[in-house]
Amino acid sequence: RNFVDQDWFTVCVQGPYEVVPNVPNRVVVSFDKCEITWKPPFLTPNADDDDDDDNKKTTNGGIVLDLSVLFDLRAFFNQGNKAGGWLETTFIDQDLRIGRGNRGSLFILTRDQTAVIP
Repeated sequence: RNFVDQDWFTVCVQGPYEVVPNVPNRVVVSFDKCEITWKPPFLTPNADDDDDDDNKKTTNGGIVLDLSVLFDLRAFFNQGNKAGGWLETTFIDQDLRIGRGNRGSLFILTRDQTAVIP
């Protein structure tokens, strides 16, 4: 599960991954969940709103928009293939991870030691 926290909203994406047997530093990733949560005071739910939309729910005073169906649509048009791509770790130590994606993306990730839960 990955979170990107911004001033007005939080994006959460998650999904399974598999290690590629012949390339041990590579994983194949497919996402199956995507939610955007708008935070108060920028957008707050209306207490009188009787909207039964399954793609919208409230959490902690914010509105959550569930966009997970987009991954199902992508798989449908891709002959059922849910794989989204691969990530390959090229360098890793206690504080830093550098990797590349199947489309040439470069990822430089730092670890927040205070966020690690033993």
